[in-house]
Amino acid sequence: MLYLSLYFKTHRRYYYELLNNVRLTGDWEAWLDFFAETVIVTATQAVETARSFSTCRTGTETRSAVLAGRRHPPCRSTER
Repeated sequence: MLYLSLYFKTHRRYYYELLNNVRLTGDWEAWLDFFAETVIVTATQAVETARSFSTCRTGTETRSAVLAGRRHPPCRSTER
């Protein structure tokens, strides 16, 4: 799930300007472009976050385990 609201809050003035333009002139295209950009940026950030919290680190504790104060054995490869 993506948290789009943070991007909307960060770009609040532009977000409301585009919504107002939809209301006044029917300019959906600009608002939809902004929405698509919001999804792309938020998805990219989510992927980067997921990669940084990768649960499998060969020979080391997982970053999430360290943050939670737990130790986990290293992940074992499923390849044979």
